[in-house]
Amino acid sequence: MKKYASKWLGWLGFANIGQTQTKPLFKIALVAGLFGFCALALFVRPSFFLVGEVSGEDSSQSGTASQIVVEEYLSLTCPHCAVFHREIYPQLTEGVLSHRGVTFLYRDFPLDGVALQAAVLSRCGGEDLRAKLMGAMLERQDKWLNSSTPIPLLISIVQLVGIDEARAKACLLDKSLERAVLEEQIDGSKNYKISSTPSIVVAGKKIEGSLSAKKIVSAINKELARAGLPEWK
Repeated sequence: MKKYASKWLGWLGFANIGQTQTKPLFKIALVAGLFGFCALALFVRPSFFLVGEVSGEDSSQSGTASQIVVEEYLSLTCPHCAVFHREIYPQLTEGVLSHRGVTFLYRDFPLDGVALQAAVLSRCGGEDLRAKLMGAMLERQDKWLNSSTPIPLLISIVQLVGIDEARAKACLLDKSLERAVLEEQIDGSKNYKISSTPSIVVAGKKIEGSLSAKKIVSAINKELARAGLPEWK
């Protein structure tokens, strides 16, 4: 062992400790770089290199590891969001969103206090139920939105998935859930300049102007091609 250590020291230029060393500096940098690269290879996940990778907890509508992430920023009290969910979203789920390389995510962007409470309730069952609850709230929006008492009606929707009233009311008082909703809204505003709903972001790029299934599919296909994945026909 001592023999090999001496060889390494000699190669690095430290065979004569105490002398001024200048030439071996590039060798030290080379060794440090090799060790750094090995450490990076051990700890960096392969998915780091994917386009628009999903990170953290998300209300995903896909069970596969996906490369292209499609995000819808919505307010649960937004009538246009309900129309999008009813008319455009089904065209996407039956088509391009079934592509194995695509994941669809709901993102909260509440435009008023009731929307904030609805978003909090949608998180009451965890991420596994969040997308289902948001969809149910949008489908029944006309039944609770114009009510003078929308929260009890929203709680009744949450109860459809097995969450009892006591738990739902506890969720409404859970500041960590409220904070998660608001942080998602802040992220959308800061990262993508979201200011209205619904807004669609494909692989980190917001679609500008009016939304249509054709326009969204075109944006997704562009990113699929860029990632070297087959486009949706």
